[in-house]
Amino acid sequence: METIYVFKVALKYRKGLWRKIEIKKDQTLGEFDEIIRESFNYDSWDHLSMFFSGRAWKSEDFGQIEPGSQGAGVKMQIDQLGLSEEDKLEYVYDFGDDIQHVITLEKIKESEIKYKTPCIIAKSRT
Repeated sequence: METIYVFKVALKYRKGLWRKIEIKKDQTLGEFDEIIRESFNYDSWDHLSMFFSGRAWKSEDFGQIEPGSQGAGVKMQIDQLGLSEEDKLEYVYDFGDDIQHVITLEKIKESEIKYKTPCIIAKSRT
């Protein structure tokens, strides 16, 4: 059995646009960043990103993430964030365009993994 975190990642100013992502507790913010970029069709070769413990730019950050799995935040594991169900983070992709997202931890569950994680398990139609 593996501990799996289920996150809902929504655009902050367009909440109807969201993705649900499953990721194992020992996977990293770098891996989370990669699946977010993939799920919203963001490029993976350009632009910095960053996760925040609360509101973007107004709360503690976990270090910037650079393309190519570089940067101070890339190696932090999901379980090191100390999150509980319903906790929220914020994520910014592309510091110039400042594309902000609200990330909600919807569920922590034990599961047998039969697929590659992290993965997109649901997404909005818009």
